[in-house]
Amino acid sequence: MSTCVTIWCDRPAVARGLCLSCYDRLRKGISTATPARSYAVAEDKARLRDEITLRRQAGQSIGDIAAAIGVNTSTASRWLREWDMKVGPRKDSRAANLWRPWARDDIDFAVGRTDLTVSERAAALGRSVASIEECLRKNRRQGDHL
Repeated sequence: MSTCVTIWCDRPAVARGLCLSCYDRLRKGISTATPARSYAVAEDKARLRDEITLRRQAGQSIGDIAAAIGVNTSTASRWLREWDMKVGPRKDSRAANLWRPWARDDIDFAVGRTDLTVSERAAALGRSVASIEECLRKNRRQGDHL
């Protein structure tokens, strides 16, 4: 009895020197040179589920997990959604001081306090200098000059 001619396969040959699995792949147009997916078997899928879940709980990104497992990022995120795991960002992706809406009082302070420099106004409001300058450009009143 001969074995399958595919290098990685050790099942008994059935047709054209191929086993049933490799022959089916050949008929479907799937390459027989590459091994089948490692997660096609239920036990392997359960093992991958445990590994992916542990990695995600440890705080790894979906991209890092997918690269380590050898699947596409969309596949890894779809699996996590199927398993009711949180797929979104692990923590807030923007810094606390990067953006927040302008309150009317803050605008009045930034525009009205001409006795303070722009950097002093920025420090008082907890915003960046560029943010204050943009606020001044957008809310410049008639007759005000910088």
